[in-house]
Amino acid sequence: MSLTSVAGRGDGGIDLQGWWWLPQLTIPSALDDVDPKFTSASKSLRKTASSSSSLELERQKARVIAQCKAETKKLGPKHVRELEGVVSRLQLQSLLAASPGQVLSPTIAILISESMFTKASTLYAMSSPIPFLLLHLPPIAGAESGSGKSITKLKALESSELVGSALANPAFLGTSSGGDALGLSGRLEIRWERLAKPRADGERGRLGLWWDRKRLSHWIPPP
Repeated sequence: MSLTSVAGRGDGGIDLQGWWWLPQLTIPSALDDVDPKFTSASKSLRKTASSSSSLELERQKARVIAQCKAETKKLGPKHVRELEGVVSRLQLQSLLAASPGQVLSPTIAILISESMFTKASTLYAMSSPIPFLLLHLPPIAGAESGSGKSITKLKALESSELVGSALANPAFLGTSSGGDALGLSGRLEIRWERLAKPRADGERGRLGLWWDRKRLSHWIPPP
C-alpha cells in the first residue's frame, strides 16, 4: 500500500489517498454488470494465480480513500456513513469522466480511529456495498493526537482499548452475495498482530495480511 496525506482545507473529506496492490485469484463478473467500461478491465485481469501455495499471486491495483479520527469516545456510524458518501461520489465522478474502454480500478474505504468503534458503526460498515476496512489504532504513549493535545489518558484506558484491531466487511473480502469487487474470493485474512511486548516507541501491534494461512509481505510495483 502507498498512501499520501491530503488533509487540509478543501480535502473533500479525505485524509489519505493512494493505492493498494492486493493479491487475487480472479476478477469477478460482478464488475461487468455495473457498466460496460468495466468489461475490458475484468477481462484483462481475469487470471488465475500460478500457485497460491507459493504465494506467486496476481496483484490488482485498488484505489484507497481513508479518513483518520482522533475522538475520545467510541466512533459512531455517522463517520462510516460520511466516508461511504465520499467514496460513492468519487466513484460516480470517475465513472462519468471515464472514456470508453478505460480500465477503472475498484475503490476501498478505510476508516482509521484512535478510539474503538461502536457496535452500530461496525454493523453499518459490514453491510456497506463498498469494500470497507475499519482500523482501530490506539494512541502511542508520548505521541500527540490529531488535535495536537498530548495523550494523557492512556493509563485510564481499558487493556482491550490498547490493542488495535482490523475489520474488513464482506464486500472487501469477497464473501458477500453482492459480488467480489476486489477479486479476493474470501481467501485473504486481515489480522491484527499483537506484539508480545510493546516496542520502545510504544507500538503494541501491527496489521498483517494472510493468504491461505501464509503471511504476505508488503509489496508495491517497482518504479
